[in-house]
Amino acid sequence: MSGLFDVTQEIILVTGASQGLGRQFARVLSAHGAAVVLAARQTAKLKSLEDEIRRHGGRAVAAVNPVSSSFQLICSRICPAPQA
Repeated sequence: MSGLFDVTQEIILVTGASQGLGRQFARVLSAHGAAVVLAARQTAKLKSLEDEIRRHGGRAVAAVNPVSSSFQLICSRICPAPQA
């Protein structure tokens, strides 16, 4: 995947991240440097994946309902603005 595109500066919302393809897609994106927002209905599974990604040095946050006014807050937990 190296050379195709660079996701190291991206925050990517992965829906269906609690299991199956969504879960694996979140792992792959994180392994390539993306910050991932994990969205699904199964909170415990999302938290488990968030912990796994962080243990491997990735940036992740689990969100049960990321499409709301709190989405910016969720993303700021992963990639805070640079300090001046």
